[in-house]
Amino acid sequence: VPVMFEGESGAGKEVFATAIQTLSDRKEKPFVKINCASLPDTLLESELFGYKKGAFTDARKDKPGLFLMAHEGTLFLDEIGEMSLPLQAKLLRAVETGEIIPLGATKAEKVDVRFLAATNKELFKEVEKGNFREDLYYRLNVVNIKILPLRERKSDIPLFIDFFINQFNIIQAKKVTGISPPALEILLNHNYPGNIRELRNILEYAFIFCNEGQIKEKHLPDYLKGVVKGKRNLNKGEGIDTNKTADEGKQAENSSSKRFSEEKELILAALSRALWNRQKAAEILRVDRSTLWRKMKKFGIG
Repeated sequence: VPVMFEGESGAGKEVFATAIQTLSDRKEKPFVKINCASLPDTLLESELFGYKKGAFTDARKDKPGLFLMAHEGTLFLDEIGEMSLPLQAKLLRAVETGEIIPLGATKAEKVDVRFLAATNKELFKEVEKGNFREDLYYRLNVVNIKILPLRERKSDIPLFIDFFINQFNIIQAKKVTGISPPALEILLNHNYPGNIRELRNILEYAFIFCNEGQIKEKHLPDYLKGVVKGKRNLNKGEGIDTNKTADEGKQAENSSSKRFSEEKELILAALSRALWNRQKAAEILRVDRSTLWRKMKKFGIG
């Protein structure tokens, strides 16, 4: 059945679509992808439906469209929310009837295609605004999978870090073994407006400066370190005049804060080693799982 993926740019919609294709009965058949936002309407129509010789000035021979290329397989329509209403109407006919009419053709051709679609918009709201056809929406939205942004699934971050480190070690022939607890904390506290794509870019940047051992705070992009430095300065109360009594209180507070930070780093390091498996992390730390859960809640570790 058709599947609709909704999620922010860079959240991994195409990866999910590829996973579904790989597990489907059509896995041995063509998997054809197109970004609907990358082409103007006239080109997108000819790419999807193809054309016949003589359909327009430069059409010197027949060209099969992506529908025919995906016959008996799967067609992935990325950023479908960017498609114009007139082209949506033509797509609807193909989805409903399983027939396409190439540009310049006089008769329809049968195709057997499974549809996967993705959008970074809330498509139902686009339907309400009149920007997307309601009938096409319900045709393609049989199964709806919402891909959460990375900031709402931060427990995935250590897994992605390990994956990208392994990937870049192979690509760049380096020997990076992991990431230090302070650097991991920075990455866990970032909001990732660019989602997984941004995290990948951050680690690719770190690999420029780190050839072996752990990725450390100094290897991360400046914009991440700047935010952390500002927070630390704020926590230290820089620029604030205080009397001696307040200074003494601050010293005690800083000492407590240091212990707090060290304990949090130990927990983050254990979770990273255990690939975010809480039971294994608890065994590494030699504490009960319930104790680990309470500590994670105390330190705001999601």
